[in-house]
Amino acid sequence: YKRQTITSAAITNVTKPTISGAGNNGDTITLSAGGATYTTTVANGAWSVNLNTTAPTSGTLALVNNSPNAISVTATDTYGGVSASVSQSLTIDTIAPATPSVPSSPTLTKLTSRQIVFSAEAGATAKCSLDNAAFATCTSPVDTGVLADGSHNLRVYAVDSANNTSPTGTYTWTIDSTPPAAPAISTNAVYQATKLSLIHI
Repeated sequence: YKRQTITSAAITNVTKPTISGAGNNGDTITLSAGGATYTTTVANGAWSVNLNTTAPTSGTLALVNNSPNAISVTATDTYGGVSASVSQSLTIDTIAPATPSVPSSPTLTKLTSRQIVFSAEAGATAKCSLDNAAFATCTSPVDTGVLADGSHNLRVYAVDSANNTSPTGTYTWTIDSTPPAAPAISTNAVYQATKLSLIHI
C-alpha cells in the first residue's frame, strides 16, 4: 500500500519554497516542480524538499511568480512499485495588498467614542492599532471605546493569504468634548445701553 500527500501550503510568498508531505517510511519520493525533478526519502512518515537549497536530480527549476505552478509527486517503494501521481497547484504570490482605506475626516470632533469604518483587500486579514497599541487582528468598524480629549490615531494594515503585508493606513483625529466657557456679560455695558435708550426716549 503506497501513499503520498502534499501537505505544504498551496500559496506562499517564498519564491523557492519548501515542498513537504507525508508517505510510507522508506519510500522514495519523486517531486516534479517548475521543470525540475527532485528525490527524497520518507522518514517518520514525512518528507520535504527545500527548493532553495536542494539541487535537482534533473532539469532546471523555473517557477513563475504570481501565477499557478503545477507540482506533482510519486512514491516508489523498496520493491520498485510506483504510486499514482499526486498533484498540487502552487501559487507564489509576491504582490502586497493595497493600503487599507481609512477615514480622512473629521479631524476634530466632540465625540469621545466612535465606530470607525475602514476597508482592506478582499480575503486579507486586517491588523489594527489604536493610539499606538500593539497591532491585533480586527474587523471594520473599529469600536474605539471611550477616549479622552486630545489627539488619537488608528493604524491599519492588511496581510494576504501568502503572508504579504500592505503599507499602513493611518487616521488621526482630535477629540474636544469640553464646551466653551459661558460668555462674560459686563454690567457696565448693560448700564450704558440702558442710559442710551433713555436719552433717545
